[in-house]
Amino acid sequence: MDPCPLWVLLLKKFSIGKLSAIEVQELASAAVKSGLESQCVGKLPELGACGHSPGNCHRGLVRKYFRFLEAPDPWEVYGPLAVKKGGHRVEQVTAIHLLLPHHWVLQAEENNFLKSLCCKDEELVAFWKSQSSCPQMTAELKKVIETSQPSQLPVPYLLHGDAAPFTEVDSIQVLSFRCLLSSKAVTQSQMLIAAVPKAAMTKAGMPTEKYKGKRMRRGVLWSVSGDLEWFAAEFGFPYAAANLLCPYCNADQCKEDSPRPFTDFRQTAAWRASVLSPSKFKEKFGAHPLFRAPCVTPLSIRLDILHILDLGVAAYAHGSLLFSIMEKLPGAVRLTNLNKKIVEAYDKLGVAAQKRIKHLSLSDLAESAEEYPCLKHIKGAKIRYFAPVALELAKEYSMDKAGKHREALAKQLVKAYQVLECSWQEWRFETFKKAVDDFMAHYSWLAANALEEGLHLWSLVQKSHVLLHLAEQSKFMHPSLNWTYGSESFMGWIVQIASSCTSGTPAEKLPLKAGKLSPQPFLVLVALPKKEKLLCHGSSAQEKESELGEG
Repeated sequence: MDPCPLWVLLLKKFSIGKLSAIEVQELASAAVKSGLESQCVGKLPELGACGHSPGNCHRGLVRKYFRFLEAPDPWEVYGPLAVKKGGHRVEQVTAIHLLLPHHWVLQAEENNFLKSLCCKDEELVAFWKSQSSCPQMTAELKKVIETSQPSQLPVPYLLHGDAAPFTEVDSIQVLSFRCLLSSKAVTQSQMLIAAVPKAAMTKAGMPTEKYKGKRMRRGVLWSVSGDLEWFAAEFGFPYAAANLLCPYCNADQCKEDSPRPFTDFRQTAAWRASVLSPSKFKEKFGAHPLFRAPCVTPLSIRLDILHILDLGVAAYAHGSLLFSIMEKLPGAVRLTNLNKKIVEAYDKLGVAAQKRIKHLSLSDLAESAEEYPCLKHIKGAKIRYFAPVALELAKEYSMDKAGKHREALAKQLVKAYQVLECSWQEWRFETFKKAVDDFMAHYSWLAANALEEGLHLWSLVQKSHVLLHLAEQSKFMHPSLNWTYGSESFMGWIVQIASSCTSGTPAEKLPLKAGKLSPQPFLVLVALPKKEKLLCHGSSAQEKESELGEG
């Protein structure tokens, strides 16, 4: 029998810090008093002596529903952290807790859980075959692959890192990893390594310590993902405001006498002759401690479609396209008319309501006439789904030369997104690269034309240039294997958990609390509505079923 949806919702909200145990007890009690007949919800009001001892609600809820959860024991290392003493921040060598990747793998193997987290053997065979000519491949790894049975091939892993605010005065850096080829949802595949508040970090950064685990299934950290800002802070990539703004070549944004302008997207552009070779790239960014690990080099750093294209160049392209079309619409309510046009295009294409962008206001495009238009306050996935709609609008307003370039630009963007929808085994690199090159050629023409006419349209930024390197980087691997949609969602949950831990918890002790709570949101309850087995660590299926059978 399926569990009660309210019971599932209450425990989900509790597990990610949205509801306290006391609130779960109160809501369940109100539901029962209102006539809800559910055995599993009926047991929740009994928490904390039916609410008379609210301090015991949390303990009772965890013991009843979460006691079978097991994550790896946090590994204690020591490093310089910023702690508060007498109201002042001082640097002090302090214990910090990490969930080490090989501990996760060992825990999963011991519970026959690793295969469901990773992928099929035939997928591993196909993946390593596709990577045989990749510059990242080493002679040692190639030998291991050639001499291993499919069931013993190394598992490729993706490391994701990013930082986000979790209080009004602090941000948190989250590191997590997953199998590169996993088809599981992020709720069932992403594993936390560390969540460290910025307030606890010093110039020395994250503490590191070597540890030798027992024999386990071999794995390779094959990809490292994140946004450009995190790459700059962690690996020394240039920031967007740097004169030499590209980590992969010597393109610059010097305004006067620029020898290699990053805004030149021609095949004969001067910066193309300065693209770093794999060996030069490894030499330039190889100082980070992460690259001491076997087979991990700066070539493992992968540019991401979400940050570079969806929330970057595509957002600017759609913003400028909509703004330039809006300027041509008659009447004093041009924005209202533009929103009507967008709805008509959505209806014509039959796009589902949940995939549509919201009703646009001027602040969603540009705050002022001096600001370059960009689709803001919209999720990356919805910007992707907007590409065919942008093409429909561009076709309708393609009377002049600029309009024809807008239509051609929108057509190439749709083509690029269509290629991205294919599976990684059927990846068409040449088609994708040509679509990106053609897209940026039209984009640069529109940017130059707007500059001549004195219009703030078609902004060219660091991501506009780096997009070309992303296309080139995808020669050996489908970008979908590295994109960060799920990883960013996972990070959002960790931020929520960290926020719920802040009351009375010093910043340097928060990683331990976040580590203890992290298994709950992505290993508990997510599979229940689908009648799948509960994905959790450290207990038998019979114990889990008996624990949940009460519902």
